[in-house]
Amino acid sequence: MNIAAQTYVASITILSLPFHVELLGAEAYGLVGVFASLQILFSLIDLGLTPTIARQSSRFNAAVITLIEYRQIIFVVEVVFAAIAIAGGGVLFILADVIAQKWLTANSISHKELGSLIQLMAIIVAIRWFGGIYRGIMAGSEKVMELALVNCLVASARFIFVLPVLKRADNPAEAFFNYQLCVACVELFVLIVLGKATLPTLPTSYRMKFSFNYLRSLWTFFASIGFTSAAWIAMAQADKVILTKILSLSEYGLFTVATMLAAGVMSISTPIGNALMPRLARVHAAGKNEEVCEIYRKATRLTILLVFPVGLLIAVFAEEVLWIWTGDAYIAAKVNQVLTLYTIGNLALVVAAFPYYLQYAIGDLRLHVSGNSISLILMIPSMVVASAFEGMRGTAWVWMASNVAYLLLWVPVIHRKFVSSIAKSWSLRDVAAPTLLQLVFVLLMVQNFNFSVNRFFLMVEMTLVLALIFALTFIYFRLIDPIVTR
Repeated sequence: MNIAAQTYVASITILSLPFHVELLGAEAYGLVGVFASLQILFSLIDLGLTPTIARQSSRFNAAVITLIEYRQIIFVVEVVFAAIAIAGGGVLFILADVIAQKWLTANSISHKELGSLIQLMAIIVAIRWFGGIYRGIMAGSEKVMELALVNCLVASARFIFVLPVLKRADNPAEAFFNYQLCVACVELFVLIVLGKATLPTLPTSYRMKFSFNYLRSLWTFFASIGFTSAAWIAMAQADKVILTKILSLSEYGLFTVATMLAAGVMSISTPIGNALMPRLARVHAAGKNEEVCEIYRKATRLTILLVFPVGLLIAVFAEEVLWIWTGDAYIAAKVNQVLTLYTIGNLALVVAAFPYYLQYAIGDLRLHVSGNSISLILMIPSMVVASAFEGMRGTAWVWMASNVAYLLLWVPVIHRKFVSSIAKSWSLRDVAAPTLLQLVFVLLMVQNFNFSVNRFFLMVEMTLVLALIFALTFIYFRLIDPIVTR
């Protein structure tokens, strides 16, 4: 159910995007891109508390911690979350006019209106972030069905049900953010009700006490997870923050179109990673190291089978895919190179995530933290310089180069430490060989097949090419190079 929900949310996010661009216009859609980045950047102040809540909920359900201890931890985190949401949202609200006048560049939206829209964003971001605590409670208590249903309904409201509102609105940008505020309030109310219902009942005589002492024993866990999450967010959003200053909102809207589509390849792999980590952790805890390696290789191959055909098709046929998706030849011509580079970088990132899954299961994230720290130190200055000379193309080149370099240079270091017995097979047989096979096939199609100039028939032809890549990869893994276990 969780995988189906994630697939649904990712699908409607991507499929609805061209309609949002058409109804809002490129400039207003640039604001939507800014809004999306603000939501992710707000997570920098999470400090690892959300995954900590999920973990403590799981520990309580496994009878590792007491009812009183669990409820006290939840209470303290609720207070901390509320304070951070109010403070963080308040600062962004106060700085809205400064951001509108000094940072963003708009042509058709006045500074006054832009400031008002950023203030709306500040409130929405704070509300949605505060709901994370109740998502963590539900996830840790394994309320998968309820959480999946909420996610699907909220995503439908945010991306699909908003379309009629935009179509009727005189000011689509203002209508969009007012509507999103209403959705955020309803979402928070539902999450609070469901999250509170999940919590065990306290003795009537007990009174909650606020004390950071309840979090001290958890410091090591949430500090390491918090740093890892913060480093990832900083790397993933650095280009967006930099480009909001350099590009006009219209150009930034087009950039968002390309990066959203490129991110689609990562959304396909997310359910695999979410299912893999707990399974690897259980098998590793049981001391079955050979089974850990087998599961690890099979999950990698599944990702290469499901994700890489889509990614390579997008990367090679970027302009055609953009035209099919948006129906706008200008957008397709403007950002096709950006789409290609970001897609290649995301494909590298999808594969490079596997060593993280392994380290998470083993419980040793030191090499992951070191690798992310090095990447962060090198990537951000490079993006600043590249964007100054080449704009969005500059950040795209840095994004691709950084992720490919991490995959080629740092992943082998992690493998030599934790799974040296399969390091060579994983790199060559599970990743490099099938990827090369897929790429050669796609390039042969480019050289030897005349694709249609009709949008519908081109979509059919792209779908057939995709099916052939799937089939070719499946045959390779199943018949030519199966994993042989002893």
